[in-house]
Amino acid sequence: MHSRVKGVRPHHVIADIWLANFVGSMILLAEYLYVLPFPDEASGPEVTRANVILSIICILISWAVLAVVGGTMAHRALDWTVRDDDPDECEQHLTLYLPWRLFQLQVVMWAISC
Repeated sequence: MHSRVKGVRPHHVIADIWLANFVGSMILLAEYLYVLPFPDEASGPEVTRANVILSIICILISWAVLAVVGGTMAHRALDWTVRDDDPDECEQHLTLYLPWRLFQLQVVMWAISC
């Protein structure tokens, strides 16, 4: 085992992605609440409250999907780092394509939320 690769746990990867998505969601929420001009009929307190609740629900659902689907992908790809073993050819492929697959998953989740 190479000493420079130590136990990259799947939950580390998922926590980083959760944080990035949380920051992105908060930026979008701030833009929605304070930056974008809306007509008076679309900017009442009921509409704002409903949209904030909907955005929180979308965030929680996307986090759950990311934990289940992304966590499984990360575990399969990074298990060799936890085992303290060299990766086989399949694990190398999974590890190298993990960022791309997680990106695709996030694109789908953001598209569904939109």
